[in-house]
Amino acid sequence: MLLKLVRQRSARTADASPASPPENAGASAAGNDMDVDVEEQPGLPITRPCTAKYDGSDELCHVFQELSSWNRYLWYVGLQLRELTAPGELSLVQVRDQGCGHEQEERSRKGRLLFRLLITQHHCVVSLDLCEAIIEDCSFGQFHHLVAEPFQRNSTLQKLSLGGFRDYDFIRPALFAAIATKTDLQEFDFVDRGEFLGLINPLRVLLENSEANISKLSIPGLHFDVEHAKRLVASLGRNGTILELSVHVSILCSLFPSGTARFLVYVGNCERLQALTVTDDRDVVATVEVRSIVEALLLPRSNILRLKFLGFLLDEDCAHQFSRLLARNGPLESLDIIECRWIRVAPLSPYSIIAREVEHGLGLVGPHISGRVRPWVDAFIQNTTLKFLALDLFHLTVVDFGIFFQGLASVQSLRTVLLGGVAGKDLPHVGQIIRDTGMCQRVSVDAEYLVYPALLYALEDCPQVLRHASVNSSREPSPVVCRETLLNMTTPRWCQLTTLRLFLSQEFFDDALAGALDQCLREVTSLKELELAGCEEPDLSRLTGEESPNPVLRALFRSPSMRTLNVSRFRFGLANLRFLAEAVLTDRKLCEFLFSSCDPAENTKLLQFLAEDFAQNDTMIDLRVSKGGEVETQEERAVIQGVLGRNVAFVTCAAHFVVYGERSVRCEDSLVRVHHTSALTSKVQEMTTADEAEARDMIRSMFHTM
Repeated sequence: MLLKLVRQRSARTADASPASPPENAGASAAGNDMDVDVEEQPGLPITRPCTAKYDGSDELCHVFQELSSWNRYLWYVGLQLRELTAPGELSLVQVRDQGCGHEQEERSRKGRLLFRLLITQHHCVVSLDLCEAIIEDCSFGQFHHLVAEPFQRNSTLQKLSLGGFRDYDFIRPALFAAIATKTDLQEFDFVDRGEFLGLINPLRVLLENSEANISKLSIPGLHFDVEHAKRLVASLGRNGTILELSVHVSILCSLFPSGTARFLVYVGNCERLQALTVTDDRDVVATVEVRSIVEALLLPRSNILRLKFLGFLLDEDCAHQFSRLLARNGPLESLDIIECRWIRVAPLSPYSIIAREVEHGLGLVGPHISGRVRPWVDAFIQNTTLKFLALDLFHLTVVDFGIFFQGLASVQSLRTVLLGGVAGKDLPHVGQIIRDTGMCQRVSVDAEYLVYPALLYALEDCPQVLRHASVNSSREPSPVVCRETLLNMTTPRWCQLTTLRLFLSQEFFDDALAGALDQCLREVTSLKELELAGCEEPDLSRLTGEESPNPVLRALFRSPSMRTLNVSRFRFGLANLRFLAEAVLTDRKLCEFLFSSCDPAENTKLLQFLAEDFAQNDTMIDLRVSKGGEVETQEERAVIQGVLGRNVAFVTCAAHFVVYGERSVRCEDSLVRVHHTSALTSKVQEMTTADEAEARDMIRSMFHTM
């Protein structure tokens, strides 16, 4: 294998550096000349410029001809090219943690060179995860030459995710300064949490640049002080492109002399802002902030379509504010507060309830409705625009549920309701109410419940409320009860169960359990995710010997609809490992597989079995196997990642064929390969407003026209 010497010469001088390097950093850079040896795989032209055309010819970059080879090479630096956004467009993403010591340093050095080549020579790379894989053990000079300077030169990057820099103080200024130059950037996501105040000014420059195109800014972990909050809000006010904004609640700390938060004035008067997410990760009660934000959104100029709060504590006053926003009857289409907790207080007196309604201008819908549920019901009756609602019901009592769902059913535009905070003991009652109000197809309870025969019996009249179920031998130690539970779920009524998790000890694994699981999985045609995990490290090889696979493992693949399979915390033996590898490779519906053995050597062995024929699989888009033993090599993982990248491209191309009618040979071939997979269904849903059934109809219709 030959070594190819690639000499990269910077077009800038050292004085153009966005920040002064730390002492002794220049020695590692040796000016701007940097010789980097790259071990080039045979047939992989890493220095050939991009050949993609955007003149209507649909000519792809040469990288696509050898995408698996590129990804095998990139795997050793913890990076992968994925065709995620559109046919012919590549995203450079991080896929695994790095090593340590000299191995880490060498991989990171090669990673920075590959980064420079891709960013400066390939305009087909439109999305980037800029993370520690690129800057680990990096001197300032090398960072500036191979990362910051080419990053500044790139003019095609549309989406940037930035994070993992908490331990790299000396290079952050240069990196943040480079962001200010990305006028073509459409989406920016900062994933670190804390006071990274050096990022504020570059963001301000980007926001105030009249040539910038940024429409989505996500900085939910960026904490503000008063002065920096003031500056960023001012820049947001001068910006004319932001449509979606995600911020930390600390941005409200900057006030006008009147006491009003500057951010509230911005969101209340920004007509173009369509989506707002506010996050609170502090251990404090911040109900005032929630109420003030909603109050600002009630102003006539606000056009928020999607509103989301994360991590807040809410009270009844917050509920009243939300009800006022819903009663406004537009333009709000989505309200998501399911990840907020409610503070329960003593019920208000009837006189207090009436006073509260008069204060907020809400009508009285009935004399016996509690103050907890009244604001929601009044708002639902008046609303005709809401399409999505997600909230926790902890603040309501069982008595309130009936009135709440009656009001909810009156919102004809509402397509999806996601509920949390429903206790297991209340689940049958809530399910009955959902059925009686005709909301079965629109409501999902977003919680996982430990199931047993008595609960399933109680849910017979409203089985649709159960979406996520688990069976745990540590909670129910009887194998007979476990089998009975699985058999009870074989009737067609459990048609909306999407997740099943089984946590079982060794004594549960017999032919009777395998038969019950086999029957259950064949009948529950809505199942998307299945997990089988051992309790107390059961050894499956002891149950059937080393020559034949365990029948329970065979049963796992009986599901006609399963998308994700997670198997962990067992000792398997060679026969079971061989069976799993073959079953995963040949299963046409399975898209994601996760595996972890109690014995690291078995992780390595499964990887070897999978890698042998993995190129024949064209439906798997995610496969994760835990760290192997001391003899593990990275070659098998590299092979698998290369194939996964190819398969992701199949899904992306097929989805664009279905949604946009892109009838290239490549897109048509992709649809033939993956038209039956849930991964394609999910991708079509992501690209449209279609639900699962509508997405399947779209795929089926387009497939039959070929």
